[in-house]
Amino acid sequence: MAIDSHCHLDDDAFVPDRDAVIARAQALGVRGIVVPAYRADCFDRLRDCCARPSLLSLWPAYGLHPCYVAAHEAEHVSRLEDLLATTDAVAVGEIGLDRHAEDLRHPGLWRRQQDLLAAQLQLAQSYDLPVILHARSAYAELISMLRRHRPCAGVVHAFNGRLEQAYAFLDLGLVLGVGGVITQPSAQRLRDILRRLPQDAWVLESDAPDMLPYEVYRVGGRRNEPSFLAYNIAALAQTLERSPVWVAQQAEQTTRRILRLPALDASE
Repeated sequence: MAIDSHCHLDDDAFVPDRDAVIARAQALGVRGIVVPAYRADCFDRLRDCCARPSLLSLWPAYGLHPCYVAAHEAEHVSRLEDLLATTDAVAVGEIGLDRHAEDLRHPGLWRRQQDLLAAQLQLAQSYDLPVILHARSAYAELISMLRRHRPCAGVVHAFNGRLEQAYAFLDLGLVLGVGGVITQPSAQRLRDILRRLPQDAWVLESDAPDMLPYEVYRVGGRRNEPSFLAYNIAALAQTLERSPVWVAQQAEQTTRRILRLPALDASE
């Protein structure tokens, strides 16, 4: 029924019950999960997670997240390139810019974020891979950098910007990730934007274990998981006045096109 285009399934939060989490997702119609990285010390863990036998297709992406800029070293970019050259990565990600990263109180780290993003965009170009982009209070800067280092395709994770920014990303060949924010009562601006975009402008994502849907959060939920993608589908279906099945199928088609995912068996 759907592909979760952004889930940190390798995270420690899933160590106690990862197989059960996958089974619940599969039972609710999730057909595959894209698992993006964020630090070099997690690359091996992520690769092993995606390589294990599973009820679902698990696709790895590798990247260095801007919120951990102080921990990233030059050798980590080389390690990333080695993985892109030798593994079945479907994207470079999660990469991007974040003005709220705690470490930005230290001089020079905003510049390091930009340099790190430029290096990873160049790797994406070299290996002809899409990108999975993180941006917080930095859409203008991200769009400017993407115009200089244009990727072949990609997803703007957890988009929550303005309409003109949405179209700027679409013009660059990117689509927008729709996650738990769409379920928030306060997300009227985002819902209005999504109604005005082409039907192939967005993909679905859980961002588990983070970004809980509002319905789960308000009853005391603590950990998100890919089965909760159903809440995001329902909210987007209501927004677009479409059926949940249509939303899930449309998002799957767009995810597979943008990330060039391998075809799924009819049985999956």
